[in-house]
Amino acid sequence: MADNDTNTGLVLCNDSKTNKPKKPRPTAMAFFHGDGLVPSYNSAKAFAGEGGHIATMPDIWNARISQLQDKLSIRPGWGRVGAPWDTYYTTTSAEYMGRSRGGNLIIIVAHGIGPMRDLDWMMKAYRHQFRDKTRDIRGGRVEREYFLDLESGRYGDVAIVDLGRYLKRYPYPFLSGLSAEEAHADELFKARLGSRWMECLQAQVKISDRWHEANKEDEERRLRGWRVTHPRPKKVFQLGDNSNWSYKALAENRKYLERATEGGKYAIAHLLSTGGVQVMHYCSSDADYTGVISEVDLHTWHTGTRFVGVLAGSDLTDIHPGPNNLREAIRKHWERLGVPVGSKDIRPRTRPFYRLDDEHEFALYQDDDSKELQTSEPEFKVRGAMELGRSDFVTPIDGYHGFFRYSPNDVRRIAPREANAFCFVNEPTIVWNDRNPTHHTVEVAFFRANVDTKLRLPTEKEILRDFDLTMKLALDEF
Repeated sequence: MADNDTNTGLVLCNDSKTNKPKKPRPTAMAFFHGDGLVPSYNSAKAFAGEGGHIATMPDIWNARISQLQDKLSIRPGWGRVGAPWDTYYTTTSAEYMGRSRGGNLIIIVAHGIGPMRDLDWMMKAYRHQFRDKTRDIRGGRVEREYFLDLESGRYGDVAIVDLGRYLKRYPYPFLSGLSAEEAHADELFKARLGSRWMECLQAQVKISDRWHEANKEDEERRLRGWRVTHPRPKKVFQLGDNSNWSYKALAENRKYLERATEGGKYAIAHLLSTGGVQVMHYCSSDADYTGVISEVDLHTWHTGTRFVGVLAGSDLTDIHPGPNNLREAIRKHWERLGVPVGSKDIRPRTRPFYRLDDEHEFALYQDDDSKELQTSEPEFKVRGAMELGRSDFVTPIDGYHGFFRYSPNDVRRIAPREANAFCFVNEPTIVWNDRNPTHHTVEVAFFRANVDTKLRLPTEKEILRDFDLTMKLALDEF
């Protein structure tokens, strides 16, 4: 037996055996997956169930507006607002750009309807990017006939914006952010946010005002330093653009447009996403200034995906963050999550050299021979570890110097003979030579560790492939 509590956005369930109320269950939950759009969509769809749906852009902002009063807490500095304001989401709202039946370039925004309404259609559109070997295509494509169907209203109500007229509104479209006054008059902003755009704007302005008030002294000091006597209007929203060929470039360069649309055969298509509230610094010719903004952007295939599943009948007033701290859950429930080695195709495996976590409680997954970025996910339980000594480890920088790449076998070469494990004591530092980054150096501690290899812990991706297990961990019902 379950009853909906519309005030909390939760479903209240009773235990079938004791008839006692269980913890309230959420009516909307977010699902991120490291493998991208497909597993994120499938998990959100499984949660939504029969009659449910995956959230659109207006759905997400309805939840944000509903949660604003309870969770608005801005402190000096960067501050935190609270979910669902702090998190980015991917939605089933979509934006299309192409030539109208009359021949002018237009943008069409559709919320939950149209050629990208479900996973099959999303894959059909985005395959133009993920199958492109030239890496020249960003975003999706839909055939022109579907674009014209959207324009004619065949799928339902959509918003249409004349691209040429829109681009003339700003000297640098999609680059300089929108003030509250600009957003109030911006057709594309209204189209992307949906019918409650005014409430969305008012909520964002409230957050912005609260942040600027909390940081008033720093703001005034910066303005005095820049000798600004008339501060610019505060930016509150940032609208995203097509990532490799901007809308402006496509509108002004026929060659680019022909190339991007394959001679007009296709229209450009993206899902819409919205970012968490962030502090962004804008530069102009005479001053720098700060905005507290939310982004409403175009989703490309390789962008991180977080869909929200919504149960049937939910008014979506809050969003459960979902299984967003699986690593902690794995550590907490390791005995019950561990898979006996030798079962379920889990082959016995011992490593000659283990990497331990900072607490020396778990041995971590690693690729012994690779010099790629190593994971920090726990693989085996450590029953005990005795430190044998420390040493400095130095490795040449391979690729971007901000990424610490190393081979565990290289660490093993400097270890004491009796050591079978190690951990890094501090963060790596960069060694520079004539302004060029050449090496990373880090202190390493070596151990003789008792690693229990009878139970292997699942990776986060393995857990996310099991929906029932994912839900138990997300709701702390394991």
